[in-house]
Amino acid sequence: MKGARTPGFLIYMGGYAALLAWFKLADVYHTHFATKGLIVVVYNAFRVLFIFYLFWIVYAVGALALRRFGKFSELQTIERFVLGFFAGTGLWHIALLALGYLNLYTVPVAIAVTLPTVALAYSDARDALSEWWRCWRSLTWQKCLGAAAIALTGGLLLLFKGLYPGGGHDYYTHYFYYYQSVIEHGGIWPNEVWYHYFYSKGCGLFFLGMLLSDPLAPQLVTFCFMAVAAAALYLTVKAIAPETNWPPASVLLFLSIYLFTPGWGEFEKDHEFKTALIIAIIWLTQHAFGAQKPDVAKFIFACGSAVAAAVIINTQIGLYFVAVFTLAALVFIWSLERRNAVICLALAAWAGAIVISVLVLNYATAGLPLDQGITLVWPFADVEKLYKSGSLPMVLNLHRGTKALIAQGLPFVSAETLKLVVKSFRLDLLYPLIISGIGIAGLSILNQRKDGLLDRRKFVGTTQFHTLTVVSACAVVLFIVCLTTGRVQPVSFHRYSAFAVPITILTGIILWTMVPSSKTRIADVVKSRGAPIVVVVCLFAIAVDVRLNRYRDALTTPLAFVIGANSIDDAFVSRGRWPYHLPWGAIYPGARAAYEIVGPRTPIWSLHIHSYCMLPNCQIETYFSFNMTDRWDRVMFGTPDEARRLLQRAGINYFLYSRELAGPGLGITDPLPLSALFSPDHIAEYVALRWTDGTTSLLTWPGPDTRPLDDAWIAAYRQGVNNSSTVKKNPLAAVRETYERYYAMPHPWKPISLPW
Repeated sequence: MKGARTPGFLIYMGGYAALLAWFKLADVYHTHFATKGLIVVVYNAFRVLFIFYLFWIVYAVGALALRRFGKFSELQTIERFVLGFFAGTGLWHIALLALGYLNLYTVPVAIAVTLPTVALAYSDARDALSEWWRCWRSLTWQKCLGAAAIALTGGLLLLFKGLYPGGGHDYYTHYFYYYQSVIEHGGIWPNEVWYHYFYSKGCGLFFLGMLLSDPLAPQLVTFCFMAVAAAALYLTVKAIAPETNWPPASVLLFLSIYLFTPGWGEFEKDHEFKTALIIAIIWLTQHAFGAQKPDVAKFIFACGSAVAAAVIINTQIGLYFVAVFTLAALVFIWSLERRNAVICLALAAWAGAIVISVLVLNYATAGLPLDQGITLVWPFADVEKLYKSGSLPMVLNLHRGTKALIAQGLPFVSAETLKLVVKSFRLDLLYPLIISGIGIAGLSILNQRKDGLLDRRKFVGTTQFHTLTVVSACAVVLFIVCLTTGRVQPVSFHRYSAFAVPITILTGIILWTMVPSSKTRIADVVKSRGAPIVVVVCLFAIAVDVRLNRYRDALTTPLAFVIGANSIDDAFVSRGRWPYHLPWGAIYPGARAAYEIVGPRTPIWSLHIHSYCMLPNCQIETYFSFNMTDRWDRVMFGTPDEARRLLQRAGINYFLYSRELAGPGLGITDPLPLSALFSPDHIAEYVALRWTDGTTSLLTWPGPDTRPLDDAWIAAYRQGVNNSSTVKKNPLAAVRETYERYYAMPHPWKPISLPW
């Protein structure tokens, strides 16, 4: 390897060795969770260093593959690195998926597979730093100002979303526990956090990052991808709007919109992976459509790799890409661009093949091809496999819940559906860009008609047309999905559709740049003044929409964490001052106290989904996210003694109940009080109080360190049960009937018609 014995190489590899040593020896998350001061500063410095090395780990594999196509080093520096990174993304996710099924998610394996790639990337990393330094020194003051604005915004995004411990309800209750469970099991086979197998088993780089660093790695991985996505967006806009301010303006707008996203845009989840990959795929297809024959193979390969990564991470997005590429192919066929139509059809077939492979894999390993669309796939379910894994009661509940969501879906034509479309496309944040873009495009069309020059080839350049075709296909398909699936689960779909951000930004910029190269007043506005004005107006609209003035601590608390004034513990607790978070943030006080009693890695079954506990190795398990036991039906319908034996066999000996969480607006979210063991009439006979602060109670089996439940406690519990919509609306008789029909059936069990 060139330069392998130079001091620079030794420093570069020594940095990676120091990174690994720090995370494994200092282990701040597990051993200094509540510590403030210098150790937190150093911790965050190493987390930034991890992002740096992660980029080269992913890039090195892609670059190695792309060099086989020739002329890779002749690309511009930024193009080469973006291309190599997204080419490596798919290759890594395929390899990590295989390692996950081989149960090789271990620290030694993670180090062994990354050390060679870090070393392989040295010469490119050295050349990149040298090239970027030369470019920075040669910038004009105007470009320096733009670069500084982007750097400042990127730094704030790193502070808010990359380094500051974040997340939301779903992350605290099941995403985080699934990631942890994968690391503990050393593989991605179905585990106790049952339905996340369908959602997150393909997040290989999340798991690799956790093995190399600590449990907070997913947000660092996402930040790395979003940073490279910003570079891809810059290149995409530069191709359609050269010699304008739109390329840096698009990056500034993209990064800014993610700074403060209450209710969505959480870097701890896999949603923003799709955002980064959508941008990458648009840029890669843009180049593939216009590339000469020797170069087109590189971009098609990288695009296929990005598509593979997207589908492995999220199966549903594969169906989206099938529709997008098919629609784009039809446009190219109509435009007589047969080569581009063939490229799109090939990518659609590739996406479809990966989707089918994942569905078959899911069915073979978990008994369902996918949990989404359960009402459609239930007739094909492997019920015997679901029963043996303990997932059958959860699947039955999912089926019932999905039917209820369909029945309660938003009306097709309604103000609520219109609002969903607006929010899904982030038009509530980006409307200044779209409205002004429509105005500019309209004026340009009128001017061209007046001069008799209206011609698609002159009005929209070839590169613009190619980009517009793919972006429009992305928007049209998303609009259709929004009006169908989105109306059934509007809240979840709003979070899921975050990948619309770059689609809307690109749509607005294409509208703004539909101006022929001329010295008209419109062209002058587009090239010089339009971009900064629109960005400023959009930023103002975003600040107003999220009511940023109400959350002044959105800057101060992340800053306090990075400089060591706050610990990880403080950061998670302070999340409660942000919107869409409960007052206790990510650690419920009662759960903290219960954890101090039972100790790490001891399951505590909570009757409430809001009893979060992000303390190290704090295991708060809740209904629907976790499989309780493989005989859940006997816990619910059997005798108290039988239920107790089954729970003890499953390792569940502690239960959390809170009067506060059982109150109006929150409530008990588990049907367990309908069982004989936990019914208000009999719970005191079989369960005792291990600890209480008067609000939260830790329950367990009677013993020398417990005391009986008194009448006041029983009365409060009974009130909580009576207030619970989960308990009141649970069709227990129908569930019992379903199990009785199954027990009357010989094994293996088959799907039957369900009674709801």
